[in-house]
Amino acid sequence: MKVLSLWESLQKIQEYRLPVVRSIIVKKDDDLTKLKRLKFPVVAKVSSPDVIHKTEVGGVILNLKSFEEAQEAYKELKSKIVARKLRLEGIVFQEMVSGYELIVGSVKDQTLGKFISFGSGGVYTELYQDVSFRRVPINK
Repeated sequence: MKVLSLWESLQKIQEYRLPVVRSIIVKKDDDLTKLKRLKFPVVAKVSSPDVIHKTEVGGVILNLKSFEEAQEAYKELKSKIVARKLRLEGIVFQEMVSGYELIVGSVKDQTLGKFISFGSGGVYTELYQDVSFRRVPINK
């Protein structure tokens, strides 16, 4: 089973022309200049195929109000992932927005077939177990 990183997921969503918040990925220190493309405040999130729930590894830092704060967040998140010996694709920075966070996923089981998951995203997925799995195709 292939697990997509955050950045891969965002790219896949955009392929289907679904809107996503403005985002950039910083893979190396030199890429930090890309942050100037975003409007502050921003959020920093770990992008790794080894990290499914970012909050479990301390992989999210909210409300970064300046370029300097974002630089520090980049260093902090990078060091956390390196210390755990996990693969790091990069740190994704996104403009902060208000609204609902959702989780959507899919899996193809050898025996049972294709399934889709949908529910509240972020910490609510684990905290309230607010996710539903349905066999594809689905209807109302």
